[in-house]
Amino acid sequence: SSSSGRSIYQQSGGANYLFYLSSQSVWMVGPNVGQDFGGVLNRETGECPENLSMDWEYYRDWTESWESDWTMEASCGNSGPTPDPDGEPCTWGHYCDNCPIWAEANGVRYCCASNCDSGGVDVSTSNGEVICTCHH
Repeated sequence: SSSSGRSIYQQSGGANYLFYLSSQSVWMVGPNVGQDFGGVLNRETGECPENLSMDWEYYRDWTESWESDWTMEASCGNSGPTPDPDGEPCTWGHYCDNCPIWAEANGVRYCCASNCDSGGVDVSTSNGEVICTCHH
């Protein structure tokens, strides 16, 4: 998908997107692509968020203002999303037949490779690749 000809990025394991909001000329992180509602932004108009030189900003509720954070950065390389450091491996197919906790992507059932009767399974896709992470 694209937003004003720029790529849209989906948060791994969350409900937010990184997209270019052309009405405000900013890159924004928020739950709805194209909507001026989010908690992180960059006021630069570059094609790729990892090449922006201006600081990212986050919205501080209690002061109702945008605050700069020079430590924030975005990456849009081909390596896919950053792996979850607390995640455990998943498995798929008939191994998941008797597992009460599972998730599905592209018609395939995924479950935790160990202890599939507890925890949670996060499944997403990035450039056609399925990313599955298990949490206990």
